[in-house]
Amino acid sequence: MKYQKLQQTLAQNSQRINAVFAAHHVDSQVRFGNAHGRTLRFALSLSPKHKLRDVTNLRDELALALDTPNVQFSRENGQLTLDILNPERKQILVRDVLKNAEPIPSATACLGEMSDGRPLLLRLENPNSAHVLIAGTTGSGKSELLRSMLWSLATCNRQAHLQLALVDPKQRGFLPFTNAHNLCSPIAVAPNDIENLLEKLVALMEKRDRLQEHLPRIVVAVDELAEVVHTCGEQALLALTRLAQRGRQAGIHLLLATQQPSSALLGSALKANLPVRLVGKVNSAEDARMASGMGGTNAEFLHGQGDFVAINAGRQTRFQAAVVTMQEWNHFG
Repeated sequence: MKYQKLQQTLAQNSQRINAVFAAHHVDSQVRFGNAHGRTLRFALSLSPKHKLRDVTNLRDELALALDTPNVQFSRENGQLTLDILNPERKQILVRDVLKNAEPIPSATACLGEMSDGRPLLLRLENPNSAHVLIAGTTGSGKSELLRSMLWSLATCNRQAHLQLALVDPKQRGFLPFTNAHNLCSPIAVAPNDIENLLEKLVALMEKRDRLQEHLPRIVVAVDELAEVVHTCGEQALLALTRLAQRGRQAGIHLLLATQQPSSALLGSALKANLPVRLVGKVNSAEDARMASGMGGTNAEFLHGQGDFVAINAGRQTRFQAAVVTMQEWNHFG
């Protein structure tokens, strides 16, 4: 019954999309549609006589016809697609993504599922993905994505191989990790504790550089980077910048989440050394450019609630962030 209902929904929406194109004399049609997690995706054909903007300029008309807050266009493997929220959307669970991706390499974080249903993982040991910036507005799902990444790292790695250093100035993002066995120190909350933790990590990095050591790997996660910069000032920003510049070879990795990813706030040197950008819904095209470091991601049209674009080495990957269930959090530690 669910399959029949899905096929009916896909067929109805395909007809509505085609009707909008016909009404505006755009020679484009839906080739096929499918469901993935929280998204319905429609592959489109486009006549060579039309430009891409002939279709993308109809974003508002399509959203109205489909009775959805917005639509998202993307290009993958030469295929133009249109995505909308799936009214019957389901959560993607971290445990299922990890199971489908086995075996899991060491120091690898779970992100979620790509649009084609394949698992999306991030291996921090890779030189091109050693540090991560996670950006998005309230409701984008950035904090939940960060927690899921940390849960997967803690669950899949022994303490002797990987440890967590957590900074939580708002005192709520990392509460589930209070008793985590992988913590290398108590969660830093107060400004003095945050400054002391970052200074110790810089000192550890310098010691490891001298001794050419890199284990156990330490993942430094900050739930709201802008708050840290505001409350702790230049010293904290300088410490994070040094860790971003030199931490990889010492086995120290940064996962930094923020609503305000501007260079004016974070500093150009820090942003330049965060090669992976995980961008959720933002307010404008300019915010999307600041967060991703490039134009054309259309992150301002993402649906929120875990709908993300991953940017690494100039490549964009749309994905739905995976989540950890409440039962799993209750047994975590």
